[in-house]
Amino acid sequence: MTSVLVIDDHPIVRQGCRRLLSDAGIISVLEAGDVVAGYDLFCRHRPDIVIVDIAIGKNSLEGLALIQRINSHNSQAYILVLSMHKDPILVTRALEAGASGYVIKDAATEDLLNAIRTIQEGNLYLAHASLCESH
Repeated sequence: MTSVLVIDDHPIVRQGCRRLLSDAGIISVLEAGDVVAGYDLFCRHRPDIVIVDIAIGKNSLEGLALIQRINSHNSQAYILVLSMHKDPILVTRALEAGASGYVIKDAATEDLLNAIRTIQEGNLYLAHASLCESH
C-alpha cells in the first residue's frame, strides 16, 4: 500500500490532495502545514511519497531546504514538488535538492497521479513541457 505525506501551508491544497489520493485508492495520507511538522512526520512514518510545495514558510522557499533535508536523511525518498511556480530555475533547484518530480498546481489531476506512479518506478517526472526547457 502506498503512503503519501503532503506538505503545504494551504489547508485547501492538503485537503484536495487527500481527496484526490483517496479517490485513487491511496488510503494512507498524512498532512503537514509547515516544514518542521513535515520533516517530523517523514522521520516518524517513512511515507512512500512526499508531496511538498517549495513556496512554503516565511522566506517562501523553505520547501527547497526541506527537500534537501529529507534527501540527506534518505536519498531514496520519492519527493514530488507540487507548486504554482513554473520558473525553470526553481525546477532545476528542486531537482538538484533531491526532488524526483515537479508538477504545477494548475495541472490536471491525472498529472499528479501519473507523477506518483512515475517517480515510484524510479523515473523523473516533469508535468509540463515548459518545465523541461532547463533540462
